[in-house]
Amino acid sequence: MQSLISELYPGSQWVIEPLSGGMTNRNFLVTVSRATGEAERVVVQEQLPDDVAETLGIVRSNQFAVLHEIEDLGLAPRLICYDRRSRLLVAEYIDAVPFDELEDRAGAIARFGTALSTLHHATEGSQLRGRISDPFSGTQWLYDRVAKAVPVEAEKHAWAMEALNRFEKARGPYVEAICHSDLSPGNVLMTDEAAFLIDWEYVGAGDPYYDLGDFAEKFSLTREEKETLISSYLGSVDETALALVELYQFVSMLREALWCVMAGQIGFIDFDHATYAQECWTRVATVVRAETFDANLEKLAEAKSGN
Repeated sequence: MQSLISELYPGSQWVIEPLSGGMTNRNFLVTVSRATGEAERVVVQEQLPDDVAETLGIVRSNQFAVLHEIEDLGLAPRLICYDRRSRLLVAEYIDAVPFDELEDRAGAIARFGTALSTLHHATEGSQLRGRISDPFSGTQWLYDRVAKAVPVEAEKHAWAMEALNRFEKARGPYVEAICHSDLSPGNVLMTDEAAFLIDWEYVGAGDPYYDLGDFAEKFSLTREEKETLISSYLGSVDETALALVELYQFVSMLREALWCVMAGQIGFIDFDHATYAQECWTRVATVVRAETFDANLEKLAEAKSGN
């Protein structure tokens, strides 16, 4: 890392600090002091080796195929450099506030809904195939990987895939767009004016409503907050959209659980994947067994039939 920073900022001094968060990559904040007296902060991410990343569904070429387009939409920090040999990505540092610390949570949710709307409408019809960006085939891909690596875990949770198949049938065809596909709290940066997304490793074409459901689940949105999200995304609150968001909350946790099982086999960073996976499985069971799950499937069926 020091060699790359020296190349990017010759004649400067710097301080490197590890950043918390992240379940696969290692992240560092680098504060650069130039000879002119100017200071600059950048984030350096040490990424998984490509062969290991592929086992988790990361398509590295997708990430770099879209980054400049996402930057132009104002939704991602500026990419400064990517050194493939060392697997180091250097990007602009965004001085953001953790979502839970924002005073105006409703306003932040609305800004984020608008940001997702911008992303999805600008990329509607995308054919960029991601390994797991499609919420149905991608989740099946993860499940098949788990079935090979830890068959007892797959057998124990086959019921969840049956629920996924019911949802896929109810959802039917949809227009794909570029989806971030991993809207965990560490990947969403909020300022008073804008929303930024980082870590586009799972980017690809998918159902836009997956991103909304993923965000709603990982940020524990209330029903009222989900309505705020949908209103800012669509321009109005729609009951079918709300049903989709809540059903994709289930898919979000199902994918997260399967992903954790696979990530736990890698051991690239010190993270308790097993405990987190169990928390996800518990949440998946809670959502599927709730009355709202079947009710939301019925709403989709009614919408398709025109009733």
